[in-house]
Amino acid sequence: MKREKSLSRQELIKRIDRLFQACRRYDGAWKKNGQWYNRCVTSGMVLPIEKIQAGHWIPRGCYATRWDPTNCNPQSAHDNLYKSGAYIEYSHWYIEKYGMEKYEQMIQTYSLHKQGKIPAFKMDEIREKYDFWLEKGRALEKKVGPLFPKTWKKFGPDFITSQEP
Repeated sequence: MKREKSLSRQELIKRIDRLFQACRRYDGAWKKNGQWYNRCVTSGMVLPIEKIQAGHWIPRGCYATRWDPTNCNPQSAHDNLYKSGAYIEYSHWYIEKYGMEKYEQMIQTYSLHKQGKIPAFKMDEIREKYDFWLEKGRALEKKVGPLFPKTWKKFGPDFITSQEP
């Protein structure tokens, strides 16, 4: 097989987002009558997985917390999109779930990000995150079925990229 060009930073980030978000949407999900369900962390509504999104508490633009599992949890599309993440409800749920210490740590990280004091991820770090979430994604697929292209491979000497969109 011919070796193709490496994935760009943007392409890797898109893949990590897709892997991460699927893992977070299914976190705590259960199957009933052949359908997967999960509970929205802000409204408490039980919804089919297709109506659940991976809602970030700290905005995704903060890369230091973008792929932190505690920052992204199952949330209804309504709360995530139309209620701007239902930030107040999310904050109350976050403190109850993870505690005040973690809440304050995340706020501090976001503050440092806003001040430009957190350096951008290097490509090696992004590749590590990709490999980590790809492994989690493949494990999830064993539970719920195919979610990602089989052509997605971990990095290494035999890594070959695909020409997917």
